Amino acid sequence: MSLLFPLALVALASPPTLVVAPFQARSADREDAQTITRLVGIYAGQSAAFSLVTPEELGAIDEEIARQLSGGCSEASCIAELGGALGAKYMITGSLDRLGKLYILTLKLIDIEQVRAIGTAASQERSVEAFADSLPGTIRKLFKEEPVSLVAAPKELKVKPAGKPKKASSLGDSSRPAQSCREIKGVQGKAGKSGVYWLDPKVGSGAPFKTYCSMNNLGGGWTLVMVMDGRKNTFAYDSKLWKNKVTLAAGFNKKGRFEHKNAGFHRLPFSEVMVGLLVGKDFQVLGIPQKAKSLHALFANGKYRATKLGRKKWKALMKKSSLQKHCNREGFNVHNELMRVRIGIIANQEKDCKTPDSRLGLGAGSSDKARGPKRAAGNEAVGWEADSGKRQTAAWGYVYVR
Repeated sequence: MSLLFPLALVALASPPTLVVAPFQARSADREDAQTITRLVGIYAGQSAAFSLVTPEELGAIDEEIARQLSGGCSEASCIAELGGALGAKYMITGSLDRLGKLYILTLKLIDIEQVRAIGTAASQERSVEAFADSLPGTIRKLFKEEPVSLVAAPKELKVKPAGKPKKASSLGDSSRPAQSCREIKGVQGKAGKSGVYWLDPKVGSGAPFKTYCSMNNLGGGWTLVMVMDGRKNTFAYDSKLWKNKVTLAAGFNKKGRFEHKNAGFHRLPFSEVMVGLLVGKDFQVLGIPQKAKSLHALFANGKYRATKLGRKKWKALMKKSSLQKHCNREGFNVHNELMRVRIGIIANQEKDCKTPDSRLGLGAGSSDKARGPKRAAGNEAVGWEADSGKRQTAAWGYVYVR
């Protein structure tokens, strides 16, 4: 039985339906209110006493109710219409406010059929992250008034005393997937641990997947999406893996270092990309501001998207890297017949980008077989006037998003 309830009840065939309406953000950030809404849904959904309305079901209701929901659905008309549209019996509404340095969360449990509040609870914290620990207690208070009547247990079903409570699942477990590694980092805070976690960008989709979360590099909260061996052509520029939704070794059931591509490639929206190059034991990373609905959306159409990091930052991805001095075309889908990279920079000794002979990055390729996909990730400098001489260095490449 969930830790949210003081009594253990025999499971019913048809538990009452509960919907968590999007919380209002009055004097707080809207994204913070959305995060708290998701967390309340996760904790409430852990109980067998309710059938929780999924985000997909909410998306199926008519446009007018969806509009009211986005505003918090606190009006009696919205509550009544929602009950009819979803067959829901209960609703949790809430608001997140900010008063000075304090965040104040107010929750209300509503009986939709009677259009009345049957439970209220409030809590305050100095950070949004702190609510992750206090929410179970707050929700217990919310249901304290009518913990048994909420499940409408028939008389012939006996209510048994609760045994020793089981340890609650942590965010990122298989039974409680997170939307992203960033969400897990927000809950774990500075004590966040890198490792393999379960994610489901669309909570309740029924299709969670495993991935690695980097909690230390560049502030942490990075979701690993791709790993490539620069000595192979698996992820060369023209590989179909950059344009399709096929995964590779996504089960994390291999030992040692292996090439990898998970469902985050086409399912995770992001505002930043982090790439890493590993040569021997040296691992360097680079953060890149870039928004997209997914990496698939970023690469599938092959459109060049420029960045403005500068050659110095790109060169820092690899010790003793070498590039020619001119051209310095950088970003995503950097294409030239002689030198191209999916993520990285190309350069030329001449003051144009017509005939580049050097590159650094991931997803490399060339029309010249001698400098083509043999080093799909790493550094290639085979022409004149490279600043550190000729280089043909393969690396393991890593792509994360946040």
